[in-house]
Amino acid sequence: SVYGVDSVGTIILRLIRKENIFKAHRSHLYQDMTNIVGHSHMKISALYALTQLGINALWLINFNYQFIPPVILIPLIFIPLIWFYLWYKNKHQQLSFKRNPS
Repeated sequence: SVYGVDSVGTIILRLIRKENIFKAHRSHLYQDMTNIVGHSHMKISALYALTQLGINALWLINFNYQFIPPVILIPLIFIPLIWFYLWYKNKHQQLSFKRNPS
């Protein structure tokens, strides 16, 4: 889900900007966090991995005990991820819909 939101969000933003999604780019959130902002690759990888591990644990625990119906759990997982993606892109001004020279 973490990499999925990053990948799908990046594709959607590139399509909105009318960029060729089959050409090389540096538009993923992961790349923004490391290349533009300057965070360590190891820290961002660990953040992605721990976030996904937490989501997987929540899903497996819920699978065993059924305390949240999946129709509610899926939005509870994806809405915060999508919100963070859009917030971070906007914060670092990568959410503009202008064409980026590649």
